[in-house]
Amino acid sequence: MFDDQQQSETTGNSLKVQAPASRFQSTDQLLAEIPVSRRTLFTWREQGLIPYIKIGRRVLFDAESVRQALRRQERGGHAA
Repeated sequence: MFDDQQQSETTGNSLKVQAPASRFQSTDQLLAEIPVSRRTLFTWREQGLIPYIKIGRRVLFDAESVRQALRRQERGGHAA
């Protein structure tokens, strides 16, 4: 992609490079990915089971960090 961008600058063609998707998600965005209720998500947050960032009144989640935290809570599935 760097070569394309560099080539674009030298030829004068405009090449739009999209910024990566936002790493952080709102509660509603996270709820669309994780099949739990809003209350369950709130409870997990308050109990410290999932990481979050609070900026003023806004709560944001790093979806990958949340997935990792939930994987750490995973139980069962191991061969005896």
